[in-house]
Amino acid sequence: MSFEFNLIDQPWIPVLDSSGIPREVSLSDVLINAQRYLQLSASFPQTNAALYRLLLAVLHRNFGPKNDDEWQQLWLAQQFNRQALEGYFAQWYPRFDLFAPDRPFMQARQPKTEPKPANALLFLVAGGDPDTLYNHNLDSVPIILTPQQAAQALITAHSFGIAGLCHPQLKLVYTDAPCARGAVFFLQGRNLFESLMLNLVRYTPAEPIPFHGDEPDRPAWEMDDPYMPDRSVPFGYLDYLTWQNRCIMLFPSEVDGKTVVQKVTTSSGLAINAELSNPMHHYRIDEKTGRKILRFTEGRALWRDSSVLLNLKSGNFNPQAICWAEELIAYGYLPAQKLKLAAYGMSTAPGKQKVHFYRGEQFEFSNELLTRQDLIDTLDYALELAHELRNQLWGAMRRLAQLILSSEADLQNGRTPDPNDIENLIVHWEGESQYWSRLEVPFMHFLDLLPADQEQALEEWRKSIRSAVLNAFNYTTQQSGSQPKALKAAAIARVQMLSGIKKVLVPQTQEENNAIHA
Repeated sequence: MSFEFNLIDQPWIPVLDSSGIPREVSLSDVLINAQRYLQLSASFPQTNAALYRLLLAVLHRNFGPKNDDEWQQLWLAQQFNRQALEGYFAQWYPRFDLFAPDRPFMQARQPKTEPKPANALLFLVAGGDPDTLYNHNLDSVPIILTPQQAAQALITAHSFGIAGLCHPQLKLVYTDAPCARGAVFFLQGRNLFESLMLNLVRYTPAEPIPFHGDEPDRPAWEMDDPYMPDRSVPFGYLDYLTWQNRCIMLFPSEVDGKTVVQKVTTSSGLAINAELSNPMHHYRIDEKTGRKILRFTEGRALWRDSSVLLNLKSGNFNPQAICWAEELIAYGYLPAQKLKLAAYGMSTAPGKQKVHFYRGEQFEFSNELLTRQDLIDTLDYALELAHELRNQLWGAMRRLAQLILSSEADLQNGRTPDPNDIENLIVHWEGESQYWSRLEVPFMHFLDLLPADQEQALEEWRKSIRSAVLNAFNYTTQQSGSQPKALKAAAIARVQMLSGIKKVLVPQTQEENNAIHA
């Protein structure tokens, strides 16, 4: 029995339409009608990023752009050229069939590998935790994937698979895929067309990934064998966006008259050079340890790194889309408007095939921040104030914990509690998480007000962080109980807390003026 599921004309890409209603559309539909959709809407954060990479590969192949002028012509059209895309898809139509007998899309089978339950494909995506995906299936229970689910998992595995054991008997191991360990960043506009355009950076032999080797740069589906020659450096950006990090084969079958995937084979594919920078990552340059990738951290929201991400003069390596947008704005190709910075990825155990959590989040900002250093300086200063208050909160909580664990801790020769006990009690109270969680909405208001009135934005931000730290401290003291010893400890810690607030926030006039007018 033959099976067919061509990604060009079969619905499989999750989007939100102009009314915000979720639906699935085909590859041709999502690009030709990108202006009609709000955004990608896969439930799994990495899948959104993997879909962006796939869509951008098609767009770069057809439209470049090699310079600002070409980009502007695409932007002004407010839709992608239907004729060009239809012609391209017609040319390569057989290569986009998920179940083609000769060249199935983004697949290959390694010799000596036997088919196993489709759970193995989700294992590649979930990093050892497949029960978190698709209706919480257990690893021990064989699962059934629809073609849509299989296609999404396939491209996600190639982009986000993490290193680990593959076939111990054959001495095969998986390597990290291009996006495996760090947060992947995309700019987003008012609809999917704008979002794709904002990430459609300059494409030339020199950037964003320099051409390498004798083979021309092209996406994997245009290659006779995308795994040959064996290489760790891609031919260029198109090869990089469609990098075959795994050898995966889907085996379709029929259940109740519907095509499904129950069996797969998986093995290691092309290993990417670990020194190659991902244009969608952010790297901080440390003088001692060198390049460090920005990762998701539990309890730390994306907006807290906003000044780092948007500061293009910091000496770090910013995501390419942000640098490209700054150039477009500076030369008048991109009008002033609100943008969103979205991040997708996962938190992993260093060097292990284990995922702690998955995350997709975003924050909105005026694109003026990309061209006005004074706004970035004020943003950085505002976040510094928030961090300094966090330190004061931590100090007050530490004092509270010391006195609760030992009422004599404030005496000259009093017993000092074990530092680990103090730390554990502070973590148990969750005062810091209370503090940061109360600041997300005020921060968005601060960003919104910042370009028009920096002084007013800072004044309102100061009030917000003062209120947040007091609420967090009060929450902490409530957790400590109402016994006399606890009430005494809370009173002493409160004096320290109020003193810390005064130290950070009053007076700040001259420092703020320096930050605003630097």
